Amino acid sequence: MSRYLGFLFALVLFASIPSNRADSDVAPNPMTGGWPISPYEDGSTDVRMVEEDVIVRIYADSIVTVGSFSMRNEGETVTMEVGFPFFYQNDPIRFRVFVDGRPIKVRDGQKEDSDPAGRKRWTIYWKLWDMTFPRGETCAIRVEYKTKPLESIFFRRGEYASLPADALDSLQQATTIGTVEYTLETGKQWKGILDRCRVSFELIRMSDANVKDHWP
Repeated sequence: MSRYLGFLFALVLFASIPSNRADSDVAPNPMTGGWPISPYEDGSTDVRMVEEDVIVRIYADSIVTVGSFSMRNEGETVTMEVGFPFFYQNDPIRFRVFVDGRPIKVRDGQKEDSDPAGRKRWTIYWKLWDMTFPRGETCAIRVEYKTKPLESIFFRRGEYASLPADALDSLQQATTIGTVEYTLETGKQWKGILDRCRVSFELIRMSDANVKDHWP
C-alpha cells in the first residue's frame, strides 16, 4: 500500500450524535516541513512507517482515538522531532504518546501557512515530541487522545416553540448530524511504502443505524 494516498481519508457521517474529527497520522519534522498534507522533497527521512492500526471509538458525548504505528529506521541513527496535527487549538481534551510502551513528554507547537504573497491562510496546531530512531531497528509509537464534540444541528427550536418540549428534543436529536474522520495523508512523509494500514470506527452504546454515510 503506497504512502502517497492523495487526500484520502476515512469519513463517517452520523445522525443523532455530535460532530467531531479524529485528525491525522504522525509526521516527521513537522515544524520544518510546511503544511502537513502537501509534499515534502523525496528522501526527507530514512524512517519508514511499516504498519498502522487506528481505532476510533465514538461515544455519544466524545470520541477517543488510539493510533498505533510500527516504525523502522532503514538508514543511520537519527534524532528528530515528531508531531501529530490538530486543526483547532483546543481540539484535544487529552493527548498522550508512548514509544515502545513508555510515556513521552509532549509539547505544543503551531505553524502558519501563507500564500505566495505572504498572507496567512491557516494555522496547524501540533503535539510535538523528540525521538531517536536507532539504525536498523523497529520501534512502536502509540498516540491516544480524546476530542470534544461539536454539534451540527439543522433544526431551529425557536421556529417551533409551540411544540411540547419532548417533541422538540426528539426533532433536534433526529436532525443533529456529525462527521468523524481520520486523515491518512500526514503520514506520507515517512520513507517508502506502508505495508499494512487499518482504520476502524467503533460505535459505543449505539447501533449501526446511526451511520448515514461513509467514505471511502
